[in-house]
Amino acid sequence: MGPQNALESTGYMLVSGNQNLIKKLEPPLAALTGKLINLGEETGKVAAMKLTGNLFLVAFTAGIADTLAFANTMNISVDELSQLFDIWNPGAALPARLKRMTSGDYSDPSWKLEMARKDTGLIISEAANQNTTLKIIPAAAALMDEWIKKGHGKDEWTIIGKMD
Repeated sequence: MGPQNALESTGYMLVSGNQNLIKKLEPPLAALTGKLINLGEETGKVAAMKLTGNLFLVAFTAGIADTLAFANTMNISVDELSQLFDIWNPGAALPARLKRMTSGDYSDPSWKLEMARKDTGLIISEAANQNTTLKIIPAAAALMDEWIKKGHGKDEWTIIGKMD
């Protein structure tokens, strides 16, 4: 949790390790935070989970940075973008997206990889035409290209998250 969350006892605290010790410390720790999350016996699980969560926040924020840069290029104001995201909350799709990406079934695509790559190319091209440099989207496009070369252009685009 961040400093403000700690001051307000509103954040999340992750714990793992000796469950007898955690059981004893749970009441005072729970009082310090909004939610205490016990990840079980495995020592080090908390550090791994924290870094994984922070990786997501960094990637998410970097994606937002590209989105803001592109929106600015297209003369879309932050207020207009906020209105769109208020109506279409893309964060609400995260659990379903994670499930789709890790299911192993990329048939019956809602968006084919080749179509996602086409749109990604249009985004990169338009940004370049407007002298805007995107940082994250070109890397995503390169990843899409790798999967297309492997013969997955007609598959669900979320195949780019498949572990191979």
